[in-house]
Amino acid sequence: MQCPSCESQNVVSCPIAYDQGTVHTKSTSEGSTFSQGNVMGTGATVGSAMVSAQHSTRMTHNSVHRTAFAGRASPPSNPIWPPLKGISAAIGALIVLSLLDSVIPFPPWIGIAAFAAILLCAVWAVFAFLRLPDYRARHEHWSKSWICGACGNIFVPKTAD
Repeated sequence: MQCPSCESQNVVSCPIAYDQGTVHTKSTSEGSTFSQGNVMGTGATVGSAMVSAQHSTRMTHNSVHRTAFAGRASPPSNPIWPPLKGISAAIGALIVLSLLDSVIPFPPWIGIAAFAAILLCAVWAVFAFLRLPDYRARHEHWSKSWICGACGNIFVPKTAD
């Protein structure tokens, strides 16, 4: 098979190019600190004391690294994830606000704004669901596409009938 644009044979399917150029990494770092010092008291409290403390930390970082070639061969984005993430964030904010409201009273407009954000994300999700057939067609086209390593052209090979 060769690229229809530059006739190079350096071609690979888009799903394979995307998978080979995408790396998921997870790194973890751990550490501990120990501090010690003297505390001196004056005035109503007179004396000194030795104070020490130990603190342990652990951090985990997940990341995705993608080559420019894999980015060019990437699949179409799913239209449903952004509104679902927005709904989840708005519901989480509403729950936190309702829990905090018992401690710190908020003005009523804050709850109304959070509820409005949920409704806005729900409308966004409906429109995203309406775009799912188009997304599925674009994803099917992507799964049949090939990319040229020489010129970067993306094409669907013609089948011999």
